[in-house]
Amino acid sequence: MREKFLARRGWKTRDKIVVIESDDWGMVRTSSAESLEVLREGGFKVDECCYTRYDALESDQCVNSLLDVLHEFKNKGEPIFTLNFVVANPDFEIIKQKRYKEYHYEPFWESYRKDNLSENVLAGIKEGILQGAFSPQLHAREHLNVRKWLRLLEKGDSDTLLLFGLKMYSAHRKGVSSCREELLDAFGGSQKEDSEFYNKVLLDAQDLFRKAFGQSSRSFIAPCYIWSPVLEHQLQKIDVRFLQGMYVQRVPTGIGGISRKLNYLGRKTKFGQVHLIRNVFFEPVQWKDRTEINTTFKEISNAFKNNQPAIICSHRVNYIGRIDSENRRRNLIALRELLEGIWSKWPDVQFMSSDQLGEKIVQESLCAE
Repeated sequence: MREKFLARRGWKTRDKIVVIESDDWGMVRTSSAESLEVLREGGFKVDECCYTRYDALESDQCVNSLLDVLHEFKNKGEPIFTLNFVVANPDFEIIKQKRYKEYHYEPFWESYRKDNLSENVLAGIKEGILQGAFSPQLHAREHLNVRKWLRLLEKGDSDTLLLFGLKMYSAHRKGVSSCREELLDAFGGSQKEDSEFYNKVLLDAQDLFRKAFGQSSRSFIAPCYIWSPVLEHQLQKIDVRFLQGMYVQRVPTGIGGISRKLNYLGRKTKFGQVHLIRNVFFEPVQWKDRTEINTTFKEISNAFKNNQPAIICSHRVNYIGRIDSENRRRNLIALRELLEGIWSKWPDVQFMSSDQLGEKIVQESLCAE
């Protein structure tokens, strides 16, 4: 009911607009199938979490396979993926040399360069940009609660050290999967020193993004949808104009606490950023059977009935085959079905990237004033 109310309140359009937002590109996650076996033996419940089970640094083949599918629909609306990038990963070797007392990172393109399956990924991404199939945007510097991770390493936490030895920092351990327990909440701290650290992180992140893609990212999506409104001032300073997210913004409070702030499409922050709200989910990696795609089509239909764009959440894990190539194969089949279904049901569809939609909202709002 709350989301229906917020949908009614948000920005409206009669255009049939579809935006596909895909998080986690550039991020190191599960390092190999062999690492999964080590974690299983260590008691990690890796098969209970699709991200631990399948997600990994994208390979050349992963990028090329996704690009091939999008190219098939070049004359059917020209679908475009907003690829939200994690622009750095921990430099495990230097951190170990410093005895876990200092944090050091490497740019995501260095992570590609070190991996013989990913050496040409950045070139593939840039080719996708030229073709109009990919639009990179900023997710984070790291998808990692850096300060908490270092504290665990320094005190010798056995699980954290086991993951570190596998060149990993996050995996599903036990119980219900949780971003915070798995150290993925990059902006999850609420202390003054956290805010000062995050300001530097965001500055670095935009700088790395510019070096990779030749321009600033106009939008930002916080890992785990957790960030404090305090950070929005720094986001303004680094030229971020649009905030991707959900209806509920999770705001860190106190030690480990979370409050909830409600947003809607087109809502502006006090610093002028425009909220973009995901209202459709296409995560076939989580499906029990193929009929679940009907829910995605229903969500798209509901968005259009509300005179709103369909902003689809579809994480990188759906398109990754490094650990299990079958994961990539079956989910690309589902993607073809999704794109074909959208084109068949709404032949006047307009695909946009997140920043393109944000600019449209801003321009039309100015014209309405």
